Amino acid sequence: MLRRATTTLVCFGAILLSACGSGQDARQASEKDVPKSPLIGRIVSFESPAEVQSRLDPSVLPWEVVENSALAPGDRRPPFHNYVVTVANYSDLGHSGELELYFFNDRLMEARFIPRNLDSYLLRLRDSRGIDLAASTEASLPPYTLVSIAKYRDGRTYVSWIDTRLSKEFDDWIRRYS
Repeated sequence: MLRRATTTLVCFGAILLSACGSGQDARQASEKDVPKSPLIGRIVSFESPAEVQSRLDPSVLPWEVVENSALAPGDRRPPFHNYVVTVANYSDLGHSGELELYFFNDRLMEARFIPRNLDSYLLRLRDSRGIDLAASTEASLPPYTLVSIAKYRDGRTYVSWIDTRLSKEFDDWIRRYS
């Protein structure tokens, strides 16, 4: 009887372990199956910092880490890792400027481009990608990208590409846990 109970417990433990493992594997697999949305240039949302770095022209690297913050070890809230980098000499559509990349939990959520010649860049963006930010301050790119134009407090104007799903997840986390 004791042997049978031990065998049952071992089998139950193995089932639990495999279920836990497959759940994690399923989450990782589903994360890889998430449709990525186009951002600036060849960069797409949901990529890790390493994946984004591999898409960048090596001449613009290394990038500078501006923020790298996460919850303290043992914090019971869901993960919250904010990682922001800048690329000083990025070029998009033949225009150079500064690129800022915002990662939330190791997934690219937003790219901001501060072109040196904003008016010329906006014309090129309209002509090449059909995004007319002079007519409206926002445009959508399927499947989940919102392109907009905004200003920093210091007066610099930037063009932002943001994955609306990750932005919502970020905002929901702030609203719920901060």
